[in-house]
Amino acid sequence: VQVEPKRNTRLVDIKVQDPDPGLAAEVANGIARAYARFNLENKLNSTRDALVWLSEQMNELKAKVQDSEVALQKYREKSGMVGIEQQRNITAQKTVELNKAYLDAQAQRLGVESRLRELTSLAKGGVQSGLLLAYRDSPLIQKLTAESSDLEVQLSKALKIYKEKHPEVLKIRSQMEQVQERMRQEVQTALRSVEAEYKVAKAREDALAARIDAVKRETLDLNEKEIQYAALQREVGSNQQLYDVVLKRVKETGLSGGLETN
Repeated sequence: VQVEPKRNTRLVDIKVQDPDPGLAAEVANGIARAYARFNLENKLNSTRDALVWLSEQMNELKAKVQDSEVALQKYREKSGMVGIEQQRNITAQKTVELNKAYLDAQAQRLGVESRLRELTSLAKGGVQSGLLLAYRDSPLIQKLTAESSDLEVQLSKALKIYKEKHPEVLKIRSQMEQVQERMRQEVQTALRSVEAEYKVAKAREDALAARIDAVKRETLDLNEKEIQYAALQREVGSNQQLYDVVLKRVKETGLSGGLETN
């Protein structure tokens, strides 16, 4: 009996020499059948081993897919990612509205601050200060300023006629002092009013600035949540893709084994 494998093939050449040709043929066919059965058993064993390993991998990947899906759902519920697009639109709208309100509040505060500086200069300069003529926010101050100017004219005329101690001169001076005292009081009243207005305007501006910072933090937090959510989504997709590949391979291996058995 001589068995020689053919190069670069999975075939073998079986030669049997015997005085009885029938016996020689039977022996050769028996060896061929045994060789074929041996190869088939090897293939089936390899297929079974591969199928067992693939099945184990498939079960592990299936569990990973389920775990990653559960993790994604839990994160979605915990972080409030439901309606994420709506949240982003609301945050963007709030940012626009708050920025506009802040600019308006800032402009208002600057206007009040300018008036406050003007009144402070008036209070320091005294009621004789020429700045009173330029102050337009108080009609009463304007009226008193006009009265003071009129009394100065009257005093100038009186001094041309009477001496310093004349009753008419003293009367005019007394009226001028009364007007000036009323002007000082009015300036102080206006100053206190504008100071209070400035505090309110500044507080509103600061409050809006704080709200803008809060919305910025909300935006950053939302971005971080989206990044984490996207990472979990990718993990779910990756695990699902691997599972699908292994499942397909399991089916192909099982089908191949069944065909070879048949």
